[in-house]
Amino acid sequence: MAVSWLEAEDLILARLAEFKLDGVEIRSMDEIKSIEDLSQYSSTIYVGYGGFTPFDSSGKGQLQKIRQKWVVVTAVRDVSDILSGKNPRSVASPIMDSVTTALLGYKLATGFGEMKLLPDDGQFYDKGFAFFSLGFETLISIKGSFN
Repeated sequence: MAVSWLEAEDLILARLAEFKLDGVEIRSMDEIKSIEDLSQYSSTIYVGYGGFTPFDSSGKGQLQKIRQKWVVVTAVRDVSDILSGKNPRSVASPIMDSVTTALLGYKLATGFGEMKLLPDDGQFYDKGFAFFSLGFETLISIKGSFN
């Protein structure tokens, strides 16, 4: 069954919301720009499209199977012991554990393969925040038409 290119994002956001992580917001990667105004005080999980790799086609190429990458970034304030006595890794780690529990092996809907971990960029710091990235893959089929 063919699915829409970016359909998985809403399904991943919904799956993560089911886990009701206390004090953690769940948003689309499109909203990560809002972090620049420093209005984010709680930890936030951002979900975004990370690209694709085609791997199989049939019917003169009209049905294409692809591996789709989805990036899940945990963003926490980098207070490094100033306020809470916790460094960002100790705040992010249990959130990342919950993300992995929620998504690993989960089938988003009919037409999607089970979610699997992928290599990703790891961690980086910017504007007083620490970002910890996890990559996930799902398999989908995209259908075209021909004359």
